[in-house]
Amino acid sequence: MCVLLRLPAAALLWLLMLAPASAVRADAAEGALLILLSDQPDAPSLTDRHRARHTAFLARAARSEAAIRQALPAAVRKPARFEALPALNAWLLHAPEHSLAGAYAAINAASARLGIVHVARHGLNLSPPDALPTAGTAPLGAAAALSPRRTLGIIDLGADLSHPLLQRALGRVHVQPGTPGAGADGRLIRSHGTAMAGVYAQLLQGQPLRAGGVDLPWLRLPRAIALTDTLVAHAGPETRAGRSDLARALNWMLTPTPDRPLPDVINYSQGNGRLCASGTPDCDPATWAGVTRVIDRLIDELGVTVVKSAGNRGDRDDNTMTVPGETFNGITVGNMHAFDWQACAASAERRAHKIYRTSSVAPAAPAPRLLDVVAPGVRIDTTGVNPAYCRTVCDRRSDLPCSFCPRLGRFEAARQSYWKVNSGTSPAAAVVGALALSVIDEGLRDPRAVKALLINSADTWTSADTPHPRVRGNGGGCEADVTAARHAPYPYGAHYDRRYGWGYVNPARLARERAHTVVDSADGPRCYAATLEAWDKITLVWHRHVRSCAGCEMDASSALTRLHLDLVSVQDARTIDSDRGQSPLDNVLQVSNGRGPAAAPRAQAVIVRVDAAAAESYALASPRALTRLPSCPTP
Repeated sequence: MCVLLRLPAAALLWLLMLAPASAVRADAAEGALLILLSDQPDAPSLTDRHRARHTAFLARAARSEAAIRQALPAAVRKPARFEALPALNAWLLHAPEHSLAGAYAAINAASARLGIVHVARHGLNLSPPDALPTAGTAPLGAAAALSPRRTLGIIDLGADLSHPLLQRALGRVHVQPGTPGAGADGRLIRSHGTAMAGVYAQLLQGQPLRAGGVDLPWLRLPRAIALTDTLVAHAGPETRAGRSDLARALNWMLTPTPDRPLPDVINYSQGNGRLCASGTPDCDPATWAGVTRVIDRLIDELGVTVVKSAGNRGDRDDNTMTVPGETFNGITVGNMHAFDWQACAASAERRAHKIYRTSSVAPAAPAPRLLDVVAPGVRIDTTGVNPAYCRTVCDRRSDLPCSFCPRLGRFEAARQSYWKVNSGTSPAAAVVGALALSVIDEGLRDPRAVKALLINSADTWTSADTPHPRVRGNGGGCEADVTAARHAPYPYGAHYDRRYGWGYVNPARLARERAHTVVDSADGPRCYAATLEAWDKITLVWHRHVRSCAGCEMDASSALTRLHLDLVSVQDARTIDSDRGQSPLDNVLQVSNGRGPAAAPRAQAVIVRVDAAAAESYALASPRALTRLPSCPTP
């Protein structure tokens, strides 16, 4: 009964309602360790490498588990439980919470002998499963590894699959066992996952979104997109412990079967603990959480685009993003408020919009530039859940999660279904995920290209390094919001802001610039000719690789190739702009034809120069055509 005694009543009720009955244990409180195993020799292609790693894990699973168990302190060996994650080449080790420190130390000490490259602590398991998946024996099927035309993956708190809009828009739905809503019977007491699915459903059907009761006509896709499949997996609590649930969801989602394809885009609008501890003066995301390494590897090797909400902790201290927001290969999204501070009312006018008061900020320099783009996320109209089941379960209780019952959804007679408003970086991430699907649907599948295009086509914004605006979602406090005036569009070329990232997504520009985005590789200098207008931007994106093997430990020097980006005038060979990054870990660089208000740019012919310290693949996004040159001009 130790778990029950440690949890407050509200948290216990939340646990009992969200988890399947079989998932609630009544014995000693458990914690989890994520154990990442070393790679096998590289296969010819990235997909082959993933399949080879999966096969190798299955072949050595019994030996690996026995060896790790033997390395544990004697008191931990018997109670330790191993959960196989073949698609991630990893184990989750569940053990009594009080023994985790000793287990962690013992595994780290023997890591080289055991073929282990990283161990991460995931904290107390609120709902450790009673029956842990074994490694099994079935290899990945070759046919299943190829995605059909269009597949979305959502890792969240379930979804009401009985909602009419979701039934029309999501295609064939595949649900991870134990996920709330799997029976399509509306028996949910949380609506977050349903709301995220609704953002996708509206945009993919060609509809504009509504924010604060106002239509945003510019926030729509160029055309409707038909999903063939949607994968729905279960997210855990928004704590360190939830990283185990995220790893479990990824393993299910990325182990395709003949009738369940790999996703093209994965949406994770959750967070699992702060990127850095509160009050840390210098946030160092180079620690790279274990589950984030898993995500970055899967993006790199399987070509899956992952969008992640930055978090809703505002700017009250220097580092408020949540894990896995430090993903280098994914897309981390902040939250814009579609509001006009002059009229003190919701507005569709893009130039009036500013970052929302709760949107998390990226770490300051010299940390890498981790926030990518921002999108509308305040009072977004989306699909809701019938609150009747919640009220029945909760009876007369008013604490969490029962306090959510009135906010699950409201019935709208015109649409004959339940709807609600949702705010935060969560719906903002779903907006960006839908935009990513629109790019992929046009044939630009490489995650580097998708990310580069989203960043380059975004409109640059600046906070002038001032705090967030303070106005609330309903407009409260507008007249007294003295900091808002410093936040505005930045029309002077390339600019990164830790509150706005590289800028505010622009769907129309995204569609126009897609044709000029290229994927290439280099092992030295590579040059392209272009003719740019004043203030035009060029964005370079490449991947941080997760190589986990003897002699290539997962550290900064071995995992990220250094690239430089320069923009040179053809007329006089003058360097117009260059970007070396604000951190050695930056894998997004941007230059522009004119930078800063003091510049006086003009339309001109330019050379875009990429310098790679070693062989590397990358994507370049541009508003104008890029022509690859046979060699770089001599300086």
